[in-house]
Amino acid sequence: MIVTDDADFTPTSLEAHGLEAQKPDDFLTDLFDLNETIMRQIVAEEATARDVPVDALIELLDERIGLIRFSQHLRR
Repeated sequence: MIVTDDADFTPTSLEAHGLEAQKPDDFLTDLFDLNETIMRQIVAEEATARDVPVDALIELLDERIGLIRFSQHLRR
């Protein structure tokens, strides 16, 4: 698996290498679904490292980075 939004990684080109592409938003949402507690902890640690509130980091992930579904999960 390769995590990317890059359209150059077409399914056909990746299949030749036994790979598939997954968008970052889908990848992180899947990880959240697998272990919500750990993903929330990681986001909280990142917010602390950046010296910003968790809500501000979630807003950044949503609006500036485009991790819409992942951000929605974090807001629940």
